[in-house]
Amino acid sequence: MRVGPREVYIASPHDVRSIFQIKNEYPKSKWYVTFVPFVETIFNTCNIPQHRRLRRLLSSPLSESGLKSFIPQIDSKVSLTIQRMREEQETRGVADIFKWWLFLTTDVIGELSFGESFRMLESGKVSLG
Repeated sequence: MRVGPREVYIASPHDVRSIFQIKNEYPKSKWYVTFVPFVETIFNTCNIPQHRRLRRLLSSPLSESGLKSFIPQIDSKVSLTIQRMREEQETRGVADIFKWWLFLTTDVIGELSFGESFRMLESGKVSLG
């Protein structure tokens, strides 16, 4: 459905897949480059050959079977997150869910990307290095 001169809302999963696949039919707009202007990533590159190269690098580890191998580590982090929220609730009377989910996602991303957690769940604070 067109909602503006440069804006279309898509609700069909089939159409979304067709539009967001990287082929010459629907190249990404320059908006993606301005979103993160100083680093070219798989998300913001408009260069189709570059996107294909980056995607190939990630295809195996981010495949369903590749991600299944991380289920035990992710389960462990989720359990620790729930435990830490429970502890905070018991000591403070409230739990900062945003903080704990931020720590969870950061630790999981660290584990998946670098093979090592940032251990923010364990420390209960942002670790900068």
